[in-house]
Amino acid sequence: MSESDRLVIRPVHAGVLLLLTVACGEDGAGPLPAAPSGYPYAYATNSCGPADGPATRFYLASEPSATLPATVPRIEFVIHRSASELQGEDVTWDGASSDGWAGRCDGAGPCAAATSAVVRFRRGAADTVLSGTVKLRFEDGTSASGGFEATWRRTEQLCG
Repeated sequence: MSESDRLVIRPVHAGVLLLLTVACGEDGAGPLPAAPSGYPYAYATNSCGPADGPATRFYLASEPSATLPATVPRIEFVIHRSASELQGEDVTWDGASSDGWAGRCDGAGPCAAATSAVVRFRRGAADTVLSGTVKLRFEDGTSASGGFEATWRRTEQLCG
């Protein structure tokens, strides 16, 4: 390979590196994995946390839902922080936690609580879409994991 060939190749490699950096976004996360199996629709809304503090509730639903709370089969999780505090954060817990709660719900009845949770949030617009990944494990040994892009639903929340 001649010296002039090397000079041509280097800018091409730099261009590819630049494209990969832009494609991955500012937090370098790359494309989201598929949604958890059976739960392709995602929504987020304000909620109440312990001692009436702010919280953000997520619904990963089996079907589109015009209203919240969704009553279709879903994965539901709540993080005891405001949406603006979740940008770029990782939230994890095992068992009971003051950080949040997660469960798998078959419909309008009670939900099966997750025994552990890992939720990783990407940076983005907290008032339009919250995105990231979730990995939940349940007492029966099953798990649910995947990406989500939760459309923000503005709701009036009266805590306390």
